[in-house]
Amino acid sequence: AGWNDHSRWAQAVRPGQRIDYTLRAYKMAQQEWPWCEALAMWAFRYPRSARNFQDGFVFVSPLFVPKLIYTEVQRYATGGE
Repeated sequence: AGWNDHSRWAQAVRPGQRIDYTLRAYKMAQQEWPWCEALAMWAFRYPRSARNFQDGFVFVSPLFVPKLIYTEVQRYATGGE
C-alpha cells in the first residue's frame, strides 16, 4: 500500500497528503479491520535512486536519510500521534 509524492509524477500526492493518507490508513486498519495484523507500505528504501516516479514511494533515501513520511510514521507508531 502507499501513496507517491514524487514532484514530477502526474498522479502523485503532495508530501503532506501522503502523510495524512498513510496515518489515516493505519488508523482505519486498526479500528475497522481487527483481523488485519500488519500493513505494509511500499517501499522503505531502494538500494539506489531509480531517478523516476518510483523514488516517490520510499520512506528513506538510498543513504538511509529519512523523509518526513518516515518521521511521522515513526512518531505515530510510538504513540506520539
